Amino acid sequence: DEFNCLINYAYGVLYGIVERACILAGLDPYVGFVHTDHYQKKSLVFDLIECYRIWADETVVGLFAARRVKKDMFDDLHNGLVLNKTGKAVLMERFEGHLDEGMRHGNRNVKRREVVQLDCHQVANGLLE
Repeated sequence: DEFNCLINYAYGVLYGIVERACILAGLDPYVGFVHTDHYQKKSLVFDLIECYRIWADETVVGLFAARRVKKDMFDDLHNGLVLNKTGKAVLMERFEGHLDEGMRHGNRNVKRREVVQLDCHQVANGLLE
């Protein structure tokens, strides 16, 4: 359905952000704590993304609440829908804006997208201690 198309795409974008933050912080994205530690899965990314899924959820719910979700944003598949180029553009405009909003993190005001990187560095530093 439309909601799941949007939320799955937003989660995919978020997975990329979390994976990049892990790598930049020196964390192996395949070594997890909560999710199964299997070298074929990015278990640490799956663990850490749980903290940030709300941002994707807020974005998608906001699109529906603002009545920005239209049928022409999706293409039909045999047994469902897929988000098309128009839909991706609408979602990403709103999601990028949400990720660029400032929020309080510790004693600083930072963009949401920067929080992921700061948190990954904090995890890495905690493991080193």
